[in-house]
Amino acid sequence: MGSCTAKSPPGFFFAGISVISFETGYSVVKRISSRTRNYIVLLILMMGFWLLLSGHYDSFHITLGVISVLLVAWLDSKLLSRRFFPAGEKPPRLRIIQLHFMYFPWLLWQIIVAALQVAYAIMMPRRTMNISLLRFRTKLPSMTAKVILGNSITLTPGTLTIDIDGDEFLVHALTDASAEGILNGDFPDHVGSLFHGPESEGMTTEMEVITSAGGL
Repeated sequence: MGSCTAKSPPGFFFAGISVISFETGYSVVKRISSRTRNYIVLLILMMGFWLLLSGHYDSFHITLGVISVLLVAWLDSKLLSRRFFPAGEKPPRLRIIQLHFMYFPWLLWQIIVAALQVAYAIMMPRRTMNISLLRFRTKLPSMTAKVILGNSITLTPGTLTIDIDGDEFLVHALTDASAEGILNGDFPDHVGSLFHGPESEGMTTEMEVITSAGGL
């Protein structure tokens, strides 16, 4: 009797190839550093945003988009290389939840109130305008906290973060009402609560106010 050889169905062959390809691709992805993955994600998001805003999908506009995205990503590479948390430290999930559901609503309210104050200052400049520079130091624990504070101040109408040098901030304020949230420590303390909890009072030290009467 002749020997008969069992043949596997084609589906098993292709399934095996798919498994091998998946495992190979997964191992390649694991070898890519987190910085490279972040860079690739940034490129994809920016290109998608370009296409969404452009509305033109011909080769000319897509080429312009690719060039623009690569240029912005190259300029932004220094920021991506910065370590916003100490080595080995990752942002706790609780901190992210607080940022989205506690800090952002508070910041949005500050922006609305400050916008009304600036609108009033524009209509009544002689009564309310009092341009000043605020120089102060903070006890915020990391670069992330300082970036959040600096951006929050700039997002709020009437104030602008001019410089951050170590723990020292230099902020431009349009009116006394604009400067109040910084002078009373409200902004730094709210940012500090994301990292130290509700007991994070007194984040501001060495406050110096330079008003227009003092030579601005």
